[in-house]
Amino acid sequence: MTNIRCGSCPHFHTFCVRLKGLPFYKEFKISKTIMQGLPKCFQETPLGEPKGSLRQYRGTHGSHVLEYEKEWILHRDKVDPRLDPIGHLVNDAPQVLVLGTFVVLFLFGLLFAMGGEKK
Repeated sequence: MTNIRCGSCPHFHTFCVRLKGLPFYKEFKISKTIMQGLPKCFQETPLGEPKGSLRQYRGTHGSHVLEYEKEWILHRDKVDPRLDPIGHLVNDAPQVLVLGTFVVLFLFGLLFAMGGEKK
């Protein structure tokens, strides 16, 4: 597992302290003219809905950042999917869990129906 501890970049200390106090799920826009980059503890990830972004990052305190050309859009999840994927689906992305369940049930139904036709 990758290190997701914060503190390796002192010039972002205030950002990380404030991040911890943000409400869950509320989106915040940060202009790239104000903040050109992210702290080193943020790591690029394929986990999440990209929503047309250039890249996605996961950081400390459940943070999820989408990078766009001129801004960052940040929100906090309750559970970090890198540490607890199932907990993340249950708490932060239940719609994905429900859709996945329906797809699996549909596929099992197809397999069962196809197996019954061979008799």
